[in-house]
Amino acid sequence: MADIAIFHSIDTNRYHHTTSEKSDFYTDTISANKRGMIGDYRAALNGAITMLIQSGVPFDFITEINIDEISKYKLVVMPSVTCVSAETASKITDFVKNGGTVIADGELGMFDPVSQKMKSKSVFSELMGAIHKGYIRYHDFDYFSFMGNSNCSDKAEYIPVPFHVFDLATQNDVTVIAKAYAPLAGRYVARPDNPDRPLIVCRKEGKGRIYYISATFFEFYQNYGIREYRQFIYDIIKKLAKPPVSLDKENSGTIEITARKSISGGGVMLVHLLNYSGALTRPIEKNVSLYNVALTFAHKVRTVKSLLSGQKLPVLSQKRVIIPCLNNFDVLIIK
Repeated sequence: MADIAIFHSIDTNRYHHTTSEKSDFYTDTISANKRGMIGDYRAALNGAITMLIQSGVPFDFITEINIDEISKYKLVVMPSVTCVSAETASKITDFVKNGGTVIADGELGMFDPVSQKMKSKSVFSELMGAIHKGYIRYHDFDYFSFMGNSNCSDKAEYIPVPFHVFDLATQNDVTVIAKAYAPLAGRYVARPDNPDRPLIVCRKEGKGRIYYISATFFEFYQNYGIREYRQFIYDIIKKLAKPPVSLDKENSGTIEITARKSISGGGVMLVHLLNYSGALTRPIEKNVSLYNVALTFAHKVRTVKSLLSGQKLPVLSQKRVIIPCLNNFDVLIIK
């Protein structure tokens, strides 16, 4: 029932630099770096997963194998999907033209499915309305800011910029949502007044749109957990792909939520909740119980029953449910 999917690229995972060790299935770091790929694909993938879990948003996965199912979703996240075939690119472009939304970052489509770098531009350059002019290495004291047209609910200035940024040349029909400041000469120099490099852009194509972040955005989130990154993505999701069920903000972050249709049919939905809240001791020996966990549904619901306790939960305003106590997990039956 999820309206959102993360695109896990098998081709990129095969050839891109990842945090996993060399095995019979994946190459090693040295050979991946020799191909000129920038960033860490596995960290980017985990960053996207972590971000959606912490936002309390249900999601699925799609790959090149089941790319034909992409039309089921409203929004697809593509974290550092570097190696892309022409066929996959065409299907993702059609998805956008037909009303879907894509959020992508990194060297999107800059390599073919067997890791050969594209001669001139990404297979998504026309869809993005932008081409890469070069690569810029930033430091942990460099920043970016959202523009006034970003509609981002978090208006913080001087947000840390990812270390790996790709210089963009954009078309006239591209909206620049965020810009990076020029790299600073050192940690103790004056900050520049105005950002000048496009960092996050949006372009409409047909009935849909693509948001492209010209940096290793999801990888940086996995490593540093910048709150403004998560809020920006959540604002897009909330606007363009409202989840069938979501957690209140105070409960999101440590609860993973999954929504599925029951095979019995009849408009029954199953909501699986996993509580990751733990004590500060390491290793975590037991979960911390959460109380009065609030769920909000996109559509009206009649009854909600806890499969674990067997009790019915009160439905407030036909779209809101309060779980009195969530221990390790629970499964809710929604009608």
